[in-house]
Amino acid sequence: MPSISSVRFLYGVALFVVTASVCCYASPHVLPLTHHMVTRKTLQVPSRTALARRDDEDTMMGGNVKAVFPLQGNINQFGEYFINITIGTPPQVMRVQVDTGSTDLVMYGFGCNGCPKASNVSLYACSKSKTCSPIDCQSDEFDCDVNNCWNDNYCPFDEEYGGGGSMQGYATQDILTLGPYKPARVSFGLIMSAHGAFEDTGVDGCWGFAYDQLSSWGSGPIVDTIINENQLYDAFGLCLNQDKPTLEIGTDYSSNSQFQWTTITEEIWYSVHMDDLSVGGSSLGFSAFTLNANGVIVDSGTTWIIFSDKKIWTKFQDSITSLCSKYHLPGVCNATTGKTLFDGYCYNMTQQDVGNFPDISVALKGIAPALTVQAADYIYQGAGIPGVYC
Repeated sequence: MPSISSVRFLYGVALFVVTASVCCYASPHVLPLTHHMVTRKTLQVPSRTALARRDDEDTMMGGNVKAVFPLQGNINQFGEYFINITIGTPPQVMRVQVDTGSTDLVMYGFGCNGCPKASNVSLYACSKSKTCSPIDCQSDEFDCDVNNCWNDNYCPFDEEYGGGGSMQGYATQDILTLGPYKPARVSFGLIMSAHGAFEDTGVDGCWGFAYDQLSSWGSGPIVDTIINENQLYDAFGLCLNQDKPTLEIGTDYSSNSQFQWTTITEEIWYSVHMDDLSVGGSSLGFSAFTLNANGVIVDSGTTWIIFSDKKIWTKFQDSITSLCSKYHLPGVCNATTGKTLFDGYCYNMTQQDVGNFPDISVALKGIAPALTVQAADYIYQGAGIPGVYC
């Protein structure tokens, strides 16, 4: 059962908390707000055994715990946010990306072909857990593709992600432990074959928070299991800032005046209604019908704004290029065709150069003023080279 009926926003939070995407279909036109065609740094975290914990301010309400979990990662360096969870008996610590653009929990499995071989990446081993049980391909509980069973026996999955990665494997079940919550038996995917740029930052998998319909084997989102098992308020929240990102489960902000709300328009992804899109304070001039024609989703697992309509992309790019009459924007003004910032290339810039790029604002239904991301948050220092920005 879906756990969220609306999305909350704290006034003043930068746009990357929303990371709105106009759904990408054939031939997408992509603006990489932070990372594209640039190798991201591998995640380096001192302690993998430091599990997500309950915050000191958490309270017990009728025996139920509402918890705040610190996240790892950030926008500018990694372009993703991560959390440590434990799976199995005895527990195996796995570091997974928090992703509102997918539903399933998927992790690299022991024996995977094409999975990262870095020392900081863990592979989940079902054989080492007394409570692990692969899901039978003929299971009545799950929606398995019986024509493509994994190794003729197990419930298969085959998933692709907007960031360019794809993977195949089989679904299994085991005990998940997260902070103060009761251990819960959950289903998740073991990645046994991986391709492309899926989780290339040194994490072990992806934890999806979206709705049931996106599950590859017909399972509900794990956050619903946690909420139901612990009798929590039916909500989760993400604060994706640069310094202290957090995940909250079970906290009721519905009467908190600091927050504004926008309605979920379709319960598959977290789809919202975009009223307007502006660059440098000027609307691009498209109707809400055009902006929402293919849907608009809130996706914590990407730092891109993706347009499926070429005319929106062209107007967006032209609005930034038009500032060349006032400022020199490296990578935009007089840049070689095919090697611009819009193509994912990086350029030497001063802080003044960065400051000359315009704000980008997204107006969502019921949210005022519009959510705005400043140039310093989307023109980032790329490839770890001082003075080089992308």
